[in-house]
Formats: sequence, C-alpha cells, structure tokens
Amino acid sequence: MELTNKTVFFGGGSCLKDAFVDLRQNFENPIVIDNDQSKEGTRIDEFQIHSPQVLRESNFNQIIITSSFIHEIQQQLAKEYHIDPQKINIYNYNKKVVEKWIPEPYSKGFRSNKNFSNLIENLPKITRIKIECGEIDLYGVRHTMAEKAGFKSTPKTKTRWYHGWNALPLNDPKLLVTCGNFSELKNFTYLTNTQPEADLLSRNGFKNATAVGSNFLYAKPHSLPSRIPKSVLVVPTHTTSRCAESCNISQNVENIINQIEYSPEIIACCVGGNDALSLDNNIFSNLTFPSVTGAWTLDKNALKRMWMIFSAFETIITDAIGSHIAYALACGTKVKIVESKNNINKDAILTNEPFYKTNPNLLDFVLKEKTVARIRKNFPEIFAATTENERISIGQKLLGNCNIKNINIINSLLGWE
Repeated sequence: MELTNKTVFFGGGSCLKDAFVDLRQNFENPIVIDNDQSKEGTRIDEFQIHSPQVLRESNFNQIIITSSFIHEIQQQLAKEYHIDPQKINIYNYNKKVVEKWIPEPYSKGFRSNKNFSNLIENLPKITRIKIECGEIDLYGVRHTMAEKAGFKSTPKTKTRWYHGWNALPLNDPKLLVTCGNFSELKNFTYLTNTQPEADLLSRNGFKNATAVGSNFLYAKPHSLPSRIPKSVLVVPTHTTSRCAESCNISQNVENIINQIEYSPEIIACCVGGNDALSLDNNIFSNLTFPSVTGAWTLDKNALKRMWMIFSAFETIITDAIGSHIAYALACGTKVKIVESKNNINKDAILTNEPFYKTNPNLLDFVLKEKTVARIRKNFPEIFAATTENERISIGQKLLGNCNIKNINIINSLLGWE
C-alpha cells in the first residue's frame, strides 16, 4: 500500500471524530491507523482503519495524533518507525489534547513568583502512565519502587498495595480494598501500611496480607526544597473523573481562606490532577492565588511531587479528610483542617463511583467518619504537634513507618526477585 502526500491520523476513537469535524476539509483522503488490532479493517465514516505497519511502506506529509496516549505514540513513532518528529503533530494541541490528558504543572502566577522558584526547580514533571497492574499503578507507585530498586524498566506485578492513608476505624475490610474485586483479591499478595490493617484482611480471608508501611514513605526524594517562611498552601477538596461536578474548586478555596485565623505572607493553592484537567472550569484562570498541580492518579511522579510541594510550605490548610493530611505531617508541615461547605451529592457518588456502587451501605459510614470532629476524636495527636520533629514523627507513625521493609524484601513481595 503506497501513501503519497498524505496525512495520517493515529487513533481511531472519539478524538478522531472531533478532528474530522474540524480538520477534514483540509486534507484529501486521509489515512487512519490505530494500535488496537480489533479495529483493523473497520471503518470510521468512509475511511478504513489500518495497522501502524503501513507506515513502513508509506510516504506521507505528516502524522496527526488523535489519541489520549500522546507520549506513548510519540515514543512508538520514534523508536519503531523512526519518524521525523517534525512530521508529528497533535490534534488541537493548545485547546484540547494537552490540557485534557496532561495537567498543567502550575499556573502562570505560580511560575512567575520568585518565592516558588526553588520548588519549581526541583519539582518532577508530570509524566502520564498506563494502569496495567491495578491499584499499585495509581500515583506511580510501581514505577517509583522499580526506580528505587534500580530497575531500568518497570516490571509488572500481581501484588496489590493499598494507597494513601486510612483515616477510618478498622471495622470493614472492604474499606482497605477500594480498587478491584474484593473476593478475587484475597488470593493476591496485599500490602498495607500498618499491622492492624494487615491483620483485618487476614481475618477476612486474605492469604498473604503484609504490613510494609506507606508507599509514600518509600518515595521520599534525596533532597527537598527549602521551606518558605510564613507560607500557606490551600488544599481544597478535589473531584474525581467520575464525579467531576461534585464541588466548586474556586468556592472551596475562598471558603478555606476565609477561615485562616491570621494573615500569611504567601498563599498558594494545590489543585488535584483531575481538577487541573478541567477545561470547562479553566481552574487556573479562575483562581486568584498562584496554583500548583498536586497528585494525579496517572502521574508517574505523583508521590515525589507531593513530597516536594508539602515540604516547601510552612502550613497546609484543607477542607478535606484525606491522605494529604498524613503526607504533609510526614513532611514536617503544619496542618490545619477546616469545615467543608460542600453539599455532598450522595446520589451522584452511588451512581458513578464503582466502589460505592458495589458497597452502597458503606457511604454513610465514610461520610460520618470523614469530618473534622471525628478526626479530632480519632487522631488527637494530629492537632497536638507543636514542633516540626513532632509532626514528622506523627505523620510517619500514621503511615506505618515501623513496618518499612528493606528494598530486597519489597522486591520479593512484588515478585521481582
């Protein structure tokens, strides 16, 4: 098959359909290719979808990537087909694909503020990854551990590793296994932060539950940015990809700032990865304060970024009960928790969040426990720390630092021997 002076569209999904509407009149008889073998030979409109192998036999002007896997396809084109990068373009680069699939790392106001220059200099870039091995891929955990172990590439694993900090009483094992099928995962090696968590899973049929401490603790960078004096990082409730309309970030930030009891010299906002992806809300433009993107589930460097960001600020203030509380404490950062004014849409959560669709009876319990009053009762030590060393000690204890294992033991548990 010979293609002469043609444009090739790489990706036969919904993004291609958008591109055809916008761009098709500019190209004569475009060629469509896709990595999905099941699509080969099928048609989108009147155009047949081909395998990327046709690139080996073709002459063409340019390739336009119309897929979410931008970086993977760029690497494939360079390594497998030796395509000149000058011939590779991305559909609607500035308006659609980049913002939709890779969050902006920080706002213009953050980048231009000299107070944050040391942090920006050290902050790892956001690097999108695929979810190939389940929960252990979230926030780049598998990649982080492979790098720590010295692997040049990241091996796969069947082991599961609880992510985050559990702020709930240990009365239901399903609250520790929020990703995947609970019954099926009983046969897998399952890693937890603390021994009581491992014991709870073991009592409920998990054959190999092992406490190893939080993966966040293993991700600590060799060097951290200097802490900015009299600085506050606002960490609002974040949305998820399935419940994207569950809260208004701009209103959350305003509510949090109104509850600060003193006047910090420097204020910045830490926006969740999914919120930074939001094109409709244009989050960074709407926020008055300098903003930085925090954790994103598909970011290879998410845990390292959180270490860097939290370590750079004197205080975080948040209206959400989540892992960032324990993470910030482990970084020695002061933590202040304020009441949230979000209206919880239980119907949306029960309809859209897979865990609660399967376990609807647990939602009321979780909502009751994730309040400032309950956290004060269950974890009074969070509010009692007065020095940086005390905060670090408390944060590390919450994350199970007494269970930290040698990297060789972790490799064994991951099946990487």
